[in-house]
Amino acid sequence: MKTFKKIINEILIGYMNPTTFRNSPQDEFEVYKNPKSIKNFVPYARGLTTPDYDFYIVDDAWNILHTYLGSWLKNNVNINPLIGKNSSAAIKNAKRGWFLWQRQRNKNYFIPSSIYEWSNIQKNFELFDRAAFELNKKFNNYKFEIEEIEL
Repeated sequence: MKTFKKIINEILIGYMNPTTFRNSPQDEFEVYKNPKSIKNFVPYARGLTTPDYDFYIVDDAWNILHTYLGSWLKNNVNINPLIGKNSSAAIKNAKRGWFLWQRQRNKNYFIPSSIYEWSNIQKNFELFDRAAFELNKKFNNYKFEIEEIEL
């Protein structure tokens, strides 16, 4: 029987087992598609957007990396996200419409993942700004902003 630390009123698409990727004290993490709100998600929650601006988010910040989420989506949702394991590969995939995001602390918005490195985001600012603009049109209850992560 699954126990939840909170209730999130969103479309749950499945559960990621972090032990598939690394040791974790938690048995599994919820994965959602196109959440209407992020107020109950953990600070720094990670997600990715597709070229069609669908948003997949895992309710975890420290155990599930974007690459793990991408692998899980490929195996369980039948999409094949282009992620990249370093900044230049991630930028290359962003140019193809695949963006990696993380929640800025516990604020009501997402920023580009730290994998991109701030200097590369600045060099490709228009690319990220356009994605944020399109996502902000689709999602009304939270935002996508282009700024450096606050740790």
